[in-house]
Amino acid sequence: MRPTRCYHSKGSNSRSCKVCVYPYVYKWYLGAFHAGRRSEVAKKPYNPILGETFHCYWHLKGYEESLKSTNKPSKVKATNSESESQLTIDASSSHANGTGLFPWVDDPNALVFYGEQVSHHPPISAFYAEHPRKKISLNAHIWTKSKFLGLSISVQNIGHATLTLLNGPREDYVLNFPNGYVRSILTVPWVELGGPVTISCAQTGYNAKVEFMTKLFFSGERNKINAQVFGPEEKKKPFLVVDGEWNGVMSGKWADGRTERGFVDVNSLKIQTKKTKPIAQQEPYESRRLWKHVTKALKFNDVEGASKAKMAVEDRQRLDAKEREEGKSTWRPRMFEKSGDNWNFVKTLDKRQTS
Repeated sequence: MRPTRCYHSKGSNSRSCKVCVYPYVYKWYLGAFHAGRRSEVAKKPYNPILGETFHCYWHLKGYEESLKSTNKPSKVKATNSESESQLTIDASSSHANGTGLFPWVDDPNALVFYGEQVSHHPPISAFYAEHPRKKISLNAHIWTKSKFLGLSISVQNIGHATLTLLNGPREDYVLNFPNGYVRSILTVPWVELGGPVTISCAQTGYNAKVEFMTKLFFSGERNKINAQVFGPEEKKKPFLVVDGEWNGVMSGKWADGRTERGFVDVNSLKIQTKKTKPIAQQEPYESRRLWKHVTKALKFNDVEGASKAKMAVEDRQRLDAKEREEGKSTWRPRMFEKSGDNWNFVKTLDKRQTS
């Protein structure tokens, strides 16, 4: 998403004006967290196991006009044979359906996502997403450290993501994640985000400092956020300041005096529904198939059944680890490779474009 009008230089195309373009990366980031939770009530999550994967895609509505001449209707192709159901990478930039990641996706306007649990100690999740037609990709990894704080639990999110724009001169935006907090653990637990976050682009020199502010103990508001965006030539004075609520409305104030009261309004954003293969066609370690018995039991409020099903999955993980130890074999991630402290997708969009 890019602006169409530039306020900063006469006759300038907004697509070439970084003061215009950079805030749109920033808007995407600030507006992304509300979709992760639709309730502030804390709930115990499923614990991913080593080698677990999750594949899905979103059809992006409103981006069809430029593709009408080449697109065909969106649909999910059924995959029955074992060879068809495997995730494969094509050496070309994309298949006719718009992506080389998921052969089962027959949608030229698909934003695809692949996640994998690449480590058990510590528990690291790596994930990758791309939209080939827009020439945008994101590579990330994250793991957590928890700490008790009296009546609260803090969850430190460790890792970072790199958003890569290839529609023009390459731009890599490196960003990290806010920490999470579970409050009132002895009564009705609720969650909030907190801590500093940075967003930076080495190619352009633009960067942002974001502060997710936690609620004060006796007073104060929840979910407040403050952010400052800096250009490459001015390191101390931001050209854009944003304030508001990360799960509500955020206002932006520009250095030239302009104010955007709805710089980001997550209430106006439509949440797109992700699409996956039917569970029967998924691979054994895909999340929805792996945990289907736990999910079914929880839907019927069968806590005992859910616990037994969860234990079966965990016993399977321990058995796999024992077999690897006895066979003196090393487990290897399927689609990610480790490089220092980073986990990189093996065949990113930019690599496929240059191969």
